[in-house]
Amino acid sequence: MHQKIVVIHIPKTAGSSLRRQLAWSMGAIHAGKHRILGGDKPVSGDGHFDGLRQKAEQMLPGLLNDGMQVMSGHYRYRDITPVLAPLRDQVTLVTFVRDPIWRTVSDYFYCISQTHTSQAEFLANYPTFDSYLSTPGEMNKQLDYLRPHPEASVAETIDSALENLDFIGMTENFNADFLALMQATGLPSKLQDPWNVNPNRDEITAAYETFQDRMRDILAPDVAFHEAIVARRRLPE
Repeated sequence: MHQKIVVIHIPKTAGSSLRRQLAWSMGAIHAGKHRILGGDKPVSGDGHFDGLRQKAEQMLPGLLNDGMQVMSGHYRYRDITPVLAPLRDQVTLVTFVRDPIWRTVSDYFYCISQTHTSQAEFLANYPTFDSYLSTPGEMNKQLDYLRPHPEASVAETIDSALENLDFIGMTENFNADFLALMQATGLPSKLQDPWNVNPNRDEITAAYETFQDRMRDILAPDVAFHEAIVARRRLPE
């Protein structure tokens, strides 16, 4: 695998911890400097995902500079693919996936926390977890982020992800998968405590227990996608 890494950061799949671990590890070969290009904030004035695509286009040349190793952002696969096309054989494309029910609950409670910069706007749109679950556009995010095109089926997305992503890690197996990624790329690895952990653990657990059956129905496409990825993924030897 190549040592230039591009991360598709699906929300609440330990992407912040991954970026921090990468920076922490690569400090060992870069005099303590964090060689990470972060692209979670889109170019202003455009639609969210189009703005992220433009931000990636702006940042990508910097990834090839000496010392820079990682570009990470909330990109969708179908948006970042055309950006990476000219350099696809020079980068390692990475994502992590997570149990869809826990990911969805964690996503909501992170967005209503003071850590989230758009907390007030989010709460205005989704004052309760029930209202959040009733919004189809907020559900099944892992599947949507990795679709090769907007209408791709679950099966098509599974096949695309397994064929086209160089590394798919599991949030629940984060430490071991992170070490496997670093070993495969030949980069040094150092572990530290998780980053950006949601402090509302009791609320998250209560919501999970209350809504898990309903979420399993709503998130059926994401559940099917996640189960297939976990069963079929192959870590590099």
